Amino acid sequence: LAVEESVRLMGDRADVARRRAHWMRRQLAEIEVPPTVRDAVVERAARLGPDAGAVLRAAAVLAESATETVLTAVTGICSERAGAGLAEALGCGLLADDGRGKVSFRHVLACRAVYETIPAPHRRMLHHRAGQALEAAVPVPVAALARHFREAGETERWCHYSERAADLSLAAGDEATAETLLCDLVVHGLLGEHDLIRLTAKIPFATLTGPARYREVARILESTLGSASLAVADQAEIRFHLGRVLMSMGEIHRSRIEFERAAPHLGHDPVAAARAMIILGWPHTTDWPAATHLRWLRKAAEVDAQMAAADRLCLTVDRMTALLMLGEEEGWQEAARLPAAAGDAREQLQVARAHLNVGDEAMRWGRYAVAARHLAIALKLTEAHGYPRYRDLVRAARVRLDWFTGAWTGLRETAAAIADDEDIHPLVRLEAVLVTGLLDAVGGAGERAEAGLTRVIEGARQHGVVEYMESAATLARLRLAAGDVAAALQATAAPTALVTSKKTWVWATDIAPARVSALVAAGKVDEAGELAAAFGRGVRDGGAPAPRCAWLVCDAMLAAARGEHGRAALVFADAAAAWQSLPRPYDALLARERQAICLLSAGEPEAARTLLAEVRAGLTDLGATGDADRVAAALREQGLSVPSGWRGGRRGYGDQLSPRELEAVRLLVDGRTSQQIGRALCRSSKTVDTQLKSAMRKLGVSSRTALALRAVEVGAVAAQTRPPA
Repeated sequence: LAVEESVRLMGDRADVARRRAHWMRRQLAEIEVPPTVRDAVVERAARLGPDAGAVLRAAAVLAESATETVLTAVTGICSERAGAGLAEALGCGLLADDGRGKVSFRHVLACRAVYETIPAPHRRMLHHRAGQALEAAVPVPVAALARHFREAGETERWCHYSERAADLSLAAGDEATAETLLCDLVVHGLLGEHDLIRLTAKIPFATLTGPARYREVARILESTLGSASLAVADQAEIRFHLGRVLMSMGEIHRSRIEFERAAPHLGHDPVAAARAMIILGWPHTTDWPAATHLRWLRKAAEVDAQMAAADRLCLTVDRMTALLMLGEEEGWQEAARLPAAAGDAREQLQVARAHLNVGDEAMRWGRYAVAARHLAIALKLTEAHGYPRYRDLVRAARVRLDWFTGAWTGLRETAAAIADDEDIHPLVRLEAVLVTGLLDAVGGAGERAEAGLTRVIEGARQHGVVEYMESAATLARLRLAAGDVAAALQATAAPTALVTSKKTWVWATDIAPARVSALVAAGKVDEAGELAAAFGRGVRDGGAPAPRCAWLVCDAMLAAARGEHGRAALVFADAAAAWQSLPRPYDALLARERQAICLLSAGEPEAARTLLAEVRAGLTDLGATGDADRVAAALREQGLSVPSGWRGGRRGYGDQLSPRELEAVRLLVDGRTSQQIGRALCRSSKTVDTQLKSAMRKLGVSSRTALALRAVEVGAVAAQTRPPA
């Protein structure tokens, strides 16, 4: 009955909904008792005597298993009457004995139903008695005491025990519980200015979930800033914490204002001062060049003070991340100095965050194997230590990495699950929306792709995020394909201006080729040349391979626009090889397609046709069916018969090994484990296992050793010197 009625109630209130073949439940502030269950419980309780009713009410207030001594103290009646009442309550089946001297309600819904019948004044009195009784317990149940004294209206004792509970949670690494307790204190504790500053400083914003909680904390801090008696130093600390909240909310410009106003007055707190400077060094604003951000980072590095290991590690991670975002090699030097392991829970969080940020920035630079390695470590740490927001960030980053590296099998479903999850931060969900938009674009679903990519751009602007290069670049490519050159120029204008003004060329990997292509299509070859030259100067001496690949594409497009088709074909070939080495197979195939077009213009039709056929097969295998259709049309223009492409999913290979299976088998023959193969190919070990099992089935063997031998026998792969794993 409890299960059926609870489901019925959740259905009536739309607490459960169907999402992609699965039932999902919204996060609820509290459990609500279905009316039928509540009425049944209340009716059973009403048939009991007054002493049994007192015991039931005491147990409902305690809400956890308790000894008879504690129950008696909460009832307020003598032990003899309480004992008789307990026996009656146990006899009716509402309460149960755990066999170790403690009793509780058999079901949480029955407990809640009884609790809701207690009048508010009586409930406060019972909570007061519960708090008094539990204060003598060993160990002290600080979380329970915080709840009871809060419900009793005793604010000072609630704050005392709630802070103690938060401190214990932080020490144990349970940041989600600490965040809930501390935010509750900040928002509802009616704190003085110094207590507000002290408690806000403890909030682990990494686990903060839900925009409502952010807004509540920001509201309290903003209202406190209006106090006329606030000292300058206290005002600076509140501004610093307000900046942290606003940054977590995605309100980057507002947070920067607060950090700028706070930084000069934080000399009494060098950790906060350095953090404010480093955050100002993050290139999250449109109007500051990279040099300004670097000045803040250099200034932060000069802060020399004694500080806790976790604080120092946090500052190192933040500074490293900002340097990598700016395209500075110094960021990798900072990353190399990060510890492999951590001591306490606070340091563990920073190590997890470091791996996430290095993985994220490695993608920006085009170091995809590095990204895969760090994201795998970050996911393990965030799941082990319970950092839900960082776990979601890792999942979203992994989705983008799979897009870059061509691991598209099942990618749409994974990205859509993140994009549709309302419990995930909106900015994190936008990354997944971006990937679904990119997949729509390469799959030929132009209108759907434009809608998704436009949503990403608008969402990024709404949250103050200045980077939306991939979305703008793909929109421009779609509009060029539709013949709308003006729209392509418009889509690339603002993001290109941002990169050129800030001189953050590591951001230009996607937008620079898209802008050059649009300018060439508009006949503005000289302007395209100026952009490509500036891009080349910006990335020539750097260690970011992805921007250098993109610059080769820009150079080749300019050569083609100037009629230098032979040279353009050679440079496109270089770009394709460079993309493939990352690996970034989709971009490699696009570069080879452009190479083939240049070969046609250079009078080499046979080489061009062969290359186009290879590109079409590669695009089809990857899943870029829209692009494959475009190449097929080009082949037909050359008089070649091209069969219609398969529309039921990725191309089948029958009993032949697919290219991705061949890659895995080659490394198996070389003696690699699934984990080693996965790292080498930027795939999960689970995906590798699936591909090897498929290869076993196709070659008619039942073990990995037999697979390796059979693959060599049939000539699928060459024999290696090491025995297979």
